[in-house]
Amino acid sequence: MSVTSPITGADLHPLLLRAFENFTEGRVRWCLLREDGGRASPGSDVDLLLDPADLGRARSVLGQLGFVHLPAWGRGPHLFWLTYDSDSDTWIKLDVVTEYAFGPFHDLRSTGAPGCLSRRRRHGPVFTLGADDAFWTLLLHCLLDKGTFPQRHRARLRHLARTAEPDGEMGLLVEGMAPEGWTASRILALVEGSDWGSLDRLSPLLASSWRGRQRTGAWLRRLLNRALRRLTRLLLLQRRGMSVALIAPDGAGKSTLAEGLKRSSYFPSVYVYMGLGRESGARSRYRLSAFGLARLFRQWRRYLTGRFHHLRGRLVIFDRYIYDALLPPVRQMGPLRRMRRWILGRLCPSPDLVLLLDAPGEILHRRKEEYGIAELEERRQQYLRLQGRVANLAVLDASRDQKEVLRKATSLIWGVYARRLTGHGDGRSGTPQAQFPPQ
Repeated sequence: MSVTSPITGADLHPLLLRAFENFTEGRVRWCLLREDGGRASPGSDVDLLLDPADLGRARSVLGQLGFVHLPAWGRGPHLFWLTYDSDSDTWIKLDVVTEYAFGPFHDLRSTGAPGCLSRRRRHGPVFTLGADDAFWTLLLHCLLDKGTFPQRHRARLRHLARTAEPDGEMGLLVEGMAPEGWTASRILALVEGSDWGSLDRLSPLLASSWRGRQRTGAWLRRLLNRALRRLTRLLLLQRRGMSVALIAPDGAGKSTLAEGLKRSSYFPSVYVYMGLGRESGARSRYRLSAFGLARLFRQWRRYLTGRFHHLRGRLVIFDRYIYDALLPPVRQMGPLRRMRRWILGRLCPSPDLVLLLDAPGEILHRRKEEYGIAELEERRQQYLRLQGRVANLAVLDASRDQKEVLRKATSLIWGVYARRLTGHGDGRSGTPQAQFPPQ
Protein backbone atom coordinates (compact mmCIF):
# COMPACT_ATOMS: atom_id res chain seq x y z
CA MET A 1 0.00 0.00 0.00
CA SER A 2 1.36 3.40 -0.96
CA VAL A 3 1.39 5.92 1.88
CA THR A 4 0.39 8.63 -0.58
CA SER A 5 -2.72 7.01 -2.03
CA PRO A 6 -5.99 8.02 -0.34
CA ILE A 7 -8.42 5.23 0.37
CA THR A 8 -11.35 4.96 -2.05
CA GLY A 9 -14.53 2.92 -2.36
CA ALA A 10 -12.69 0.39 -4.56
CA ASP A 11 -10.36 -0.40 -1.64
CA LEU A 12 -13.18 -1.30 0.73
CA HIS A 13 -14.75 -4.60 1.56
CA PRO A 14 -18.30 -4.41 0.09
CA LEU A 15 -19.90 -4.63 3.53
CA LEU A 16 -17.77 -1.76 4.82
CA LEU A 17 -18.64 0.27 1.74
CA ARG A 18 -22.36 -0.20 2.43
CA ALA A 19 -21.90 0.73 6.07
CA PHE A 20 -20.02 3.93 5.22
CA GLU A 21 -22.50 4.93 2.51
CA ASN A 22 -25.38 4.37 4.93
CA PHE A 23 -23.58 6.43 7.57
CA THR A 24 -23.38 9.33 5.17
CA GLU A 25 -27.01 8.96 4.03
CA GLY A 26 -28.09 8.85 7.68
CA ARG A 27 -26.17 12.05 8.49
CA VAL A 28 -23.73 10.27 10.79
CA ARG A 29 -20.55 12.30 11.33
CA TRP A 30 -17.66 9.85 11.16
CA CYS A 31 -14.21 9.25 9.72
CA LEU A 32 -11.53 6.58 9.59
CA LEU A 33 -8.89 6.98 12.27
CA ARG A 34 -6.29 5.02 10.32
CA GLU A 35 -6.63 4.53 6.58
CA ASP A 36 -4.88 1.15 6.56
CA GLY A 37 -7.84 -0.31 8.52
CA GLY A 38 -10.39 0.03 5.74
CA ARG A 39 -8.77 -1.77 2.83
CA ALA A 40 -10.38 -4.56 0.87
CA SER A 41 -9.54 -7.45 3.21
CA PRO A 42 -9.44 -6.12 6.75
CA GLY A 43 -7.38 -8.45 8.89
CA SER A 44 -7.60 -6.34 12.01
CA ASP A 45 -9.92 -3.82 13.61
CA VAL A 46 -11.31 -1.02 11.45
CA ASP A 47 -10.90 2.09 13.61
CA LEU A 48 -13.51 4.85 13.33
CA LEU A 49 -14.08 8.19 15.02
CA LEU A 50 -17.76 9.00 15.53
CA ASP A 51 -19.66 12.00 16.80
CA PRO A 52 -21.28 10.82 20.09
CA ALA A 53 -24.49 12.64 19.13
CA ASP A 54 -24.83 10.28 16.14
CA LEU A 55 -24.21 7.05 18.02
CA GLY A 56 -27.87 6.00 17.96
CA ARG A 57 -28.11 6.36 14.18
CA ALA A 58 -24.84 4.47 13.74
CA ARG A 59 -26.16 1.60 15.89
CA SER A 60 -29.22 1.35 13.68
CA VAL A 61 -27.17 1.28 10.46
CA LEU A 62 -24.80 -1.40 11.74
CA GLY A 63 -27.63 -3.53 13.11
CA GLN A 64 -29.40 -3.51 9.75
CA LEU A 65 -26.21 -4.74 8.07
CA GLY A 66 -25.77 -7.64 10.50
CA PHE A 67 -23.13 -6.15 12.78
CA VAL A 68 -23.47 -7.19 16.43
CA HIS A 69 -22.33 -5.06 19.34
CA LEU A 70 -19.75 -6.85 21.49
CA PRO A 71 -20.04 -6.01 25.20
CA ALA A 72 -16.67 -4.73 26.42
CA TRP A 73 -16.60 -2.93 29.74
CA GLY A 74 -13.55 -0.98 30.80
CA ARG A 75 -12.52 0.08 27.29
CA GLY A 76 -13.18 3.78 27.76
CA PRO A 77 -14.90 5.37 24.76
CA HIS A 78 -14.28 2.28 22.58
CA LEU A 79 -17.31 0.41 21.23
CA PHE A 80 -16.98 -2.77 19.17
CA TRP A 81 -19.13 -4.28 16.42
CA LEU A 82 -18.48 -7.62 14.72
CA THR A 83 -19.90 -9.49 11.74
CA TYR A 84 -19.02 -12.42 9.49
CA ASP A 85 -19.36 -12.21 5.71
CA SER A 86 -19.71 -15.73 4.32
CA ASP A 87 -19.32 -14.65 0.67
CA SER A 88 -15.73 -13.58 1.30
CA ASP A 89 -15.13 -15.71 4.41
CA THR A 90 -14.17 -12.54 6.30
CA TRP A 91 -14.61 -11.41 9.89
CA ILE A 92 -15.01 -7.62 10.14
CA LYS A 93 -14.65 -5.86 13.46
CA LEU A 94 -15.25 -2.14 13.95
CA ASP A 95 -13.53 -0.30 16.80
CA VAL A 96 -15.54 2.91 17.19
CA VAL A 97 -14.44 5.74 19.48
CA THR A 98 -16.52 8.78 20.37
CA GLU A 99 -13.64 10.73 21.93
CA TYR A 100 -9.87 10.50 22.17
CA ALA A 101 -8.63 8.59 25.23
CA PHE A 102 -5.11 7.17 25.12
CA GLY A 103 -3.11 4.70 27.17
CA PRO A 104 -3.60 0.95 27.79
CA PHE A 105 -6.51 1.78 30.10
CA HIS A 106 -7.78 4.79 28.10
CA ASP A 107 -7.26 7.11 31.05
CA LEU A 108 -5.46 9.91 29.18
CA ARG A 109 -8.27 11.98 27.72
CA SER A 110 -8.08 14.63 25.03
CA THR A 111 -10.46 17.29 23.74
CA GLY A 112 -9.25 16.98 20.14
CA ALA A 113 -11.91 14.70 18.63
CA PRO A 114 -14.60 17.31 17.75
CA GLY A 115 -12.06 19.46 15.91
CA CYS A 116 -10.74 16.45 14.01
CA LEU A 117 -14.26 15.60 12.83
CA SER A 118 -14.83 19.18 11.70
CA ARG A 119 -11.63 19.05 9.60
CA ARG A 120 -12.20 15.57 8.09
CA ARG A 121 -11.67 15.04 4.36
CA ARG A 122 -13.95 13.17 1.95
CA HIS A 123 -12.73 10.69 -0.68
CA GLY A 124 -15.85 9.42 -2.42
CA PRO A 125 -17.78 7.38 0.17
CA VAL A 126 -14.95 7.57 2.71
CA PHE A 127 -14.12 10.25 5.26
CA THR A 128 -10.60 10.43 6.64
CA LEU A 129 -8.78 12.67 9.08
CA GLY A 130 -7.05 15.73 7.69
CA ALA A 131 -3.32 15.17 7.12
CA ASP A 132 -2.24 17.21 10.18
CA ASP A 133 -4.77 15.50 12.48
CA ALA A 134 -3.85 12.09 11.06
CA PHE A 135 -0.19 12.68 11.93
CA TRP A 136 -0.71 13.71 15.54
CA THR A 137 -3.40 11.12 16.19
CA LEU A 138 -1.21 8.29 14.86
CA LEU A 139 1.77 9.65 16.78
CA LEU A 140 -0.20 9.62 20.05
CA HIS A 141 -1.49 6.12 19.27
CA CYS A 142 2.12 4.90 19.00
CA LEU A 143 3.46 6.89 21.97
CA LEU A 144 0.65 6.28 24.46
CA ASP A 145 -1.23 3.16 23.31
CA LYS A 146 1.62 1.07 21.92
CA GLY A 147 4.61 2.52 23.76
CA THR A 148 6.68 2.10 20.60
CA PHE A 149 6.58 2.68 16.85
CA PRO A 150 5.73 -0.46 14.82
CA GLN A 151 7.35 -0.66 11.40
CA ARG A 152 3.98 -0.45 9.63
CA HIS A 153 3.39 3.04 11.08
CA ARG A 154 6.83 4.59 10.55
CA ALA A 155 6.59 5.25 6.81
CA ARG A 156 3.10 6.68 7.24
CA LEU A 157 4.28 9.04 9.99
CA ARG A 158 7.26 10.24 7.93
CA HIS A 159 4.96 10.95 5.01
CA LEU A 160 2.41 12.83 7.14
CA ALA A 161 5.17 14.79 8.88
CA ARG A 162 5.84 16.69 5.65
CA THR A 163 2.61 18.68 6.07
CA ALA A 164 2.11 18.42 9.85
CA GLU A 165 1.88 21.69 11.77
CA PRO A 166 3.37 22.19 15.24
CA ASP A 167 1.00 25.09 15.92
CA GLY A 168 -2.26 23.41 14.84
CA GLU A 169 -4.90 22.32 17.36
CA MET A 170 -3.50 18.81 17.82
CA GLY A 171 0.13 19.93 17.83
CA LEU A 172 -0.57 22.50 20.53
CA LEU A 173 -2.55 19.91 22.50
CA VAL A 174 0.43 17.52 22.48
CA GLU A 175 2.83 20.30 23.43
CA GLY A 176 0.57 21.28 26.33
CA MET A 177 0.69 17.75 27.73
CA ALA A 178 4.35 17.01 27.01
CA PRO A 179 7.17 17.18 29.58
CA GLU A 180 9.16 20.39 29.85
CA GLY A 181 11.43 20.92 26.87
CA TRP A 182 9.46 18.65 24.55
CA THR A 183 7.85 21.05 22.09
CA ALA A 184 5.68 20.01 19.16
CA SER A 185 8.41 21.24 16.77
CA ARG A 186 11.01 19.04 18.47
CA ILE A 187 8.78 15.97 18.30
CA LEU A 188 7.99 16.65 14.65
CA ALA A 189 11.69 16.96 13.84
CA LEU A 190 12.41 13.58 15.47
CA VAL A 191 9.83 11.93 13.22
CA GLU A 192 11.21 13.63 10.11
CA GLY A 193 14.69 12.41 11.11
CA SER A 194 13.42 8.86 11.88
CA ASP A 195 14.85 9.09 15.40
CA TRP A 196 12.60 6.35 16.75
CA GLY A 197 14.86 5.63 19.72
CA SER A 198 14.35 9.12 21.12
CA LEU A 199 10.63 8.89 20.50
CA ASP A 200 10.47 5.55 22.33
CA ARG A 201 12.14 7.22 25.32
CA LEU A 202 9.55 9.99 25.15
CA SER A 203 6.68 7.51 25.46
CA PRO A 204 6.71 6.94 29.26
CA LEU A 205 7.63 10.58 29.91
CA LEU A 206 4.64 11.84 27.92
CA ALA A 207 2.27 9.38 29.62
CA SER A 208 3.48 10.44 33.06
CA SER A 209 3.26 14.13 32.24
CA TRP A 210 -0.23 13.73 30.72
CA ARG A 211 -1.44 11.78 33.74
CA GLY A 212 0.02 14.39 36.09
CA ARG A 213 -1.82 17.21 34.35
CA GLN A 214 -5.16 15.39 34.62
CA ARG A 215 -4.41 14.28 38.19
CA THR A 216 -7.34 12.63 39.96
CA GLY A 217 -9.46 12.19 36.82
CA ALA A 218 -6.83 10.07 35.05
CA TRP A 219 -6.17 8.00 38.17
CA LEU A 220 -9.87 7.28 38.70
CA ARG A 221 -10.43 6.36 35.03
CA ARG A 222 -7.47 3.96 35.14
CA LEU A 223 -8.72 2.33 38.35
CA LEU A 224 -12.30 2.05 37.07
CA ASN A 225 -11.38 0.63 33.66
CA ARG A 226 -9.10 -1.99 35.20
CA ALA A 227 -11.86 -3.08 37.57
CA LEU A 228 -14.45 -3.19 34.78
CA ARG A 229 -12.21 -5.35 32.59
CA ARG A 230 -11.90 -7.90 35.38
CA LEU A 231 -15.64 -7.81 35.89
CA THR A 232 -16.11 -8.37 32.15
CA ARG A 233 -14.07 -11.56 32.35
CA LEU A 234 -16.25 -12.83 35.19
CA LEU A 235 -19.65 -11.94 33.70
CA LEU A 236 -19.30 -12.00 29.92
CA LEU A 237 -17.00 -14.92 29.09
CA GLN A 238 -19.75 -17.49 29.56
CA ARG A 239 -21.97 -15.46 27.26
CA ARG A 240 -19.33 -15.67 24.55
CA GLY A 241 -18.64 -19.37 25.02
CA MET A 242 -20.32 -21.78 22.63
CA SER A 243 -20.34 -25.49 21.81
CA VAL A 244 -20.85 -27.08 18.40
CA ALA A 245 -20.96 -30.82 17.71
CA LEU A 246 -20.07 -32.33 14.33
CA ILE A 247 -21.80 -35.62 13.54
CA ALA A 248 -21.76 -37.64 10.31
CA PRO A 249 -21.02 -41.05 8.80
CA ASP A 250 -17.37 -41.88 8.17
CA GLY A 251 -15.95 -40.03 5.19
CA ALA A 252 -18.11 -36.91 5.49
CA GLY A 253 -15.20 -34.71 6.59
CA LYS A 254 -15.82 -34.11 10.30
CA SER A 255 -12.14 -33.85 11.22
CA THR A 256 -11.38 -31.59 8.25
CA LEU A 257 -14.24 -29.26 9.18
CA ALA A 258 -13.21 -29.28 12.85
CA GLU A 259 -9.68 -28.26 11.94
CA GLY A 260 -10.98 -25.53 9.62
CA LEU A 261 -13.31 -24.11 12.27
CA LYS A 262 -10.54 -24.08 14.85
CA ARG A 263 -8.22 -22.29 12.45
CA SER A 264 -10.67 -19.69 11.14
CA SER A 265 -12.83 -18.90 14.17
CA TYR A 266 -12.78 -15.31 15.36
CA PHE A 267 -13.33 -16.51 18.91
CA PRO A 268 -10.70 -18.66 20.69
CA SER A 269 -11.52 -22.32 20.12
CA VAL A 270 -10.69 -25.80 21.38
CA TYR A 271 -11.16 -29.29 19.91
CA VAL A 272 -12.70 -32.12 21.99
CA TYR A 273 -13.19 -35.66 20.65
CA MET A 274 -16.53 -37.11 21.79
CA GLY A 275 -16.74 -40.38 19.85
CA LEU A 276 -18.19 -43.34 21.72
CA GLY A 277 -15.01 -45.32 21.16
CA ARG A 278 -11.56 -44.48 22.44
CA GLU A 279 -9.37 -42.14 20.42
CA SER A 280 -6.70 -43.82 18.36
CA GLY A 281 -3.98 -45.15 20.65
CA ALA A 282 -5.85 -44.18 23.82
CA ARG A 283 -6.26 -46.69 26.64
CA SER A 284 -8.84 -46.57 29.38
CA ARG A 285 -7.45 -46.32 32.89
CA TYR A 286 -10.68 -47.80 34.23
CA ARG A 287 -11.44 -51.48 34.73
CA LEU A 288 -14.81 -51.32 36.39
CA SER A 289 -17.45 -53.80 35.29
CA ALA A 290 -18.97 -55.57 32.36
CA PHE A 291 -21.65 -52.91 32.31
CA GLY A 292 -19.02 -50.54 30.87
CA LEU A 293 -19.04 -47.73 33.41
CA ALA A 294 -15.60 -46.70 32.15
CA ARG A 295 -17.11 -45.52 28.87
CA LEU A 296 -19.78 -43.51 30.70
CA PHE A 297 -17.15 -41.82 32.84
CA ARG A 298 -14.94 -41.18 29.80
CA GLN A 299 -17.73 -39.45 27.89
CA TRP A 300 -18.71 -37.34 30.88
CA ARG A 301 -15.08 -36.36 31.43
CA ARG A 302 -14.81 -35.23 27.81
CA TYR A 303 -18.03 -33.24 28.10
CA LEU A 304 -16.82 -31.53 31.30
CA THR A 305 -13.56 -30.66 29.53
CA GLY A 306 -15.61 -28.91 26.85
CA ARG A 307 -17.81 -27.25 29.44
CA PHE A 308 -14.74 -25.84 31.19
CA HIS A 309 -13.57 -24.21 27.96
CA HIS A 310 -17.13 -23.03 27.25
CA LEU A 311 -17.16 -21.19 30.58
CA ARG A 312 -13.80 -19.65 29.63
CA GLY A 313 -15.46 -18.02 26.61
CA ARG A 314 -14.14 -20.40 23.97
CA LEU A 315 -15.76 -22.09 20.99
CA VAL A 316 -15.82 -25.80 21.84
CA ILE A 317 -15.75 -28.03 18.75
CA PHE A 318 -16.95 -31.54 19.58
CA ASP A 319 -15.81 -34.06 16.97
CA ARG A 320 -18.74 -36.54 17.13
CA TYR A 321 -21.09 -36.57 20.12
CA ILE A 322 -23.17 -38.90 22.26
CA TYR A 323 -25.89 -38.83 19.59
CA ASP A 324 -24.09 -41.68 17.82
CA ALA A 325 -25.61 -43.85 20.56
CA LEU A 326 -29.08 -42.95 19.30
CA LEU A 327 -28.38 -44.77 16.03
CA PRO A 328 -29.13 -48.47 15.60
CA PRO A 329 -26.08 -50.53 16.71
CA VAL A 330 -24.00 -52.10 13.94
CA ARG A 331 -24.06 -55.49 15.71
CA GLN A 332 -26.35 -57.29 18.09
CA MET A 333 -26.13 -56.40 21.76
CA GLY A 334 -27.25 -58.00 24.98
CA PRO A 335 -29.63 -56.29 27.42
CA LEU A 336 -26.86 -54.66 29.50
CA ARG A 337 -25.09 -53.25 26.46
CA ARG A 338 -28.38 -51.91 25.06
CA MET A 339 -29.09 -50.23 28.39
CA ARG A 340 -25.62 -48.69 28.46
CA ARG A 341 -26.08 -47.43 24.90
CA TRP A 342 -29.46 -45.91 25.83
CA ILE A 343 -27.79 -44.09 28.74
CA LEU A 344 -24.90 -42.92 26.53
CA GLY A 345 -27.30 -41.32 24.06
CA ARG A 346 -28.82 -39.17 26.83
CA LEU A 347 -25.79 -38.72 29.05
CA CYS A 348 -24.78 -35.12 28.29
CA PRO A 349 -26.71 -31.89 27.71
CA SER A 350 -27.30 -30.70 24.14
CA PRO A 351 -24.64 -28.48 22.53
CA ASP A 352 -25.59 -25.00 21.32
CA LEU A 353 -25.44 -26.25 17.73
CA VAL A 354 -25.26 -29.68 16.08
CA LEU A 355 -24.02 -29.83 12.48
CA LEU A 356 -24.88 -33.00 10.56
CA LEU A 357 -22.61 -33.41 7.53
CA ASP A 358 -24.58 -35.24 4.86
CA ALA A 359 -23.37 -36.80 1.61
CA PRO A 360 -24.56 -39.71 -0.57
CA GLY A 361 -23.11 -43.13 0.16
CA GLU A 362 -21.09 -43.28 -3.08
CA ILE A 363 -19.28 -40.06 -2.20
CA LEU A 364 -18.59 -41.29 1.33
CA HIS A 365 -17.21 -44.53 -0.16
CA ARG A 366 -14.83 -42.66 -2.48
CA ARG A 367 -13.43 -40.81 0.52
CA LYS A 368 -13.23 -43.82 2.81
CA GLU A 369 -13.24 -47.18 1.03
CA GLU A 370 -13.20 -49.14 4.27
CA TYR A 371 -17.00 -49.44 4.12
CA GLY A 372 -19.32 -50.38 1.25
CA ILE A 373 -21.63 -47.94 -0.51
CA ALA A 374 -24.82 -49.62 0.69
CA GLU A 375 -23.57 -49.71 4.27
CA LEU A 376 -22.61 -46.03 4.20
CA GLU A 377 -25.92 -45.01 2.59
CA GLU A 378 -27.84 -46.88 5.27
CA ARG A 379 -25.81 -45.14 7.96
CA ARG A 380 -26.44 -41.81 6.26
CA GLN A 381 -30.20 -42.34 6.40
CA GLN A 382 -29.96 -43.25 10.08
CA TYR A 383 -28.22 -39.92 10.77
CA LEU A 384 -30.83 -38.02 8.79
CA ARG A 385 -33.57 -39.55 10.91
CA LEU A 386 -32.05 -37.73 13.93
CA GLN A 387 -33.79 -34.59 12.65
CA GLY A 388 -36.58 -33.84 15.07
CA ARG A 389 -34.95 -35.95 17.79
CA VAL A 390 -31.85 -33.82 18.35
CA ALA A 391 -32.13 -30.18 19.41
CA ASN A 392 -30.39 -27.37 17.50
CA LEU A 393 -29.52 -29.59 14.52
CA ALA A 394 -28.71 -28.29 11.03
CA VAL A 395 -27.85 -30.38 7.97
CA LEU A 396 -24.98 -29.36 5.70
CA ASP A 397 -24.21 -30.83 2.30
CA ALA A 398 -20.77 -32.37 2.82
CA SER A 399 -20.48 -33.23 -0.89
CA ARG A 400 -19.77 -29.56 -1.61
CA ASP A 401 -16.30 -28.01 -1.72
CA GLN A 402 -14.62 -28.08 1.69
CA LYS A 403 -14.16 -24.31 1.74
CA GLU A 404 -17.84 -23.77 1.00
CA VAL A 405 -18.86 -26.17 3.77
CA LEU A 406 -16.55 -24.32 6.16
CA ARG A 407 -18.09 -20.95 5.23
CA LYS A 408 -21.63 -22.23 5.73
CA ALA A 409 -20.75 -23.86 9.05
CA THR A 410 -19.06 -20.67 10.24
CA SER A 411 -22.11 -18.65 9.22
CA LEU A 412 -24.39 -20.93 11.27
CA ILE A 413 -22.09 -20.69 14.29
CA TRP A 414 -21.98 -16.92 13.99
CA GLY A 415 -25.78 -16.88 13.86
CA VAL A 416 -25.93 -18.54 17.29
CA TYR A 417 -23.37 -16.07 18.66
CA ALA A 418 -25.30 -13.14 17.19
CA ARG A 419 -28.60 -14.20 18.74
CA ARG A 420 -26.94 -14.58 22.10
CA LEU A 421 -25.04 -11.29 22.01
CA THR A 422 -28.08 -9.32 20.85
CA GLY A 423 -30.26 -10.88 23.53
CA HIS A 424 -32.63 -12.50 21.00
CA GLY A 425 -32.96 -15.70 23.00
CA ASP A 426 -30.05 -17.53 24.59
CA GLY A 427 -28.68 -18.70 21.26
CA ARG A 428 -30.14 -22.19 21.77
CA SER A 429 -33.85 -21.70 21.15
CA GLY A 430 -35.25 -22.86 17.84
CA THR A 431 -33.77 -25.20 15.27
CA PRO A 432 -31.07 -23.54 13.18
CA GLN A 433 -31.66 -23.61 9.46
CA ALA A 434 -29.06 -25.12 7.16
CA GLN A 435 -27.55 -22.64 4.76
CA PHE A 436 -28.03 -24.97 1.80
CA PRO A 437 -29.91 -28.25 1.43
CA PRO A 438 -28.25 -31.59 0.79
CA GLN A 439 -28.27 -32.70 -2.83
